[in-house]
Amino acid sequence: MSEPARILVVDDDESIRKPLAAILEEEGYIVDTAENGKEAIEKSDTKFYNLALIDIRLPDMEGTKLLTLIKETTPKMVKIIVTGYPALQNAIEAANKGADGYILKPVTIDSLLKTIKEHLKKNRSQKIQRTKSNRIHRNTSQRIRSNNQQKSTVTPSPFSPRIFTMSTIFHRFPSLKNCFFDHLFSRLTYSMKPCCLVFAIYHV
Repeated sequence: MSEPARILVVDDDESIRKPLAAILEEEGYIVDTAENGKEAIEKSDTKFYNLALIDIRLPDMEGTKLLTLIKETTPKMVKIIVTGYPALQNAIEAANKGADGYILKPVTIDSLLKTIKEHLKKNRSQKIQRTKSNRIHRNTSQRIRSNNQQKSTVTPSPFSPRIFTMSTIFHRFPSLKNCFFDHLFSRLTYSMKPCCLVFAIYHV
């Protein structure tokens, strides 16, 4: 059984932060909270979270600025902006700063849980795909190295260089071919000549 997802709730409003954390814990998630951007950065630097719910207006910084700061340290964490200010400019800025989702207040519990589940599922799928891709890349690299090692350890035939050299010479000096085979055949027994002839024709 997989470990429950870890969620960080970042909101300065205690009346929202605490009830939201309690609901998520009832759903089986491991939940941590932060009431400002500084605390959120400190916690995300020392702990791993699968997902963060970030209020767009925090007492010490904008939620979009927090997005930028934690994106550098936790790029694979899902980051969802929660806002009561449904301006198009806010949504565009959040997307540009690395937000994976955008939720409007007042938040209904059903829609919030659905959004969280969808993003966590998508994140797991991407992680599995990255793992498969890395495994395929690693196996391919190992096969290539193995093939290169096998090629480097193959002992070349002692006849290969000589055959290649003779073929080159016969190509450049055709008249030498008959002389060579006349000399070779004169030193073979009658039973060996057909085999030698086939070998010579194939390689020359």
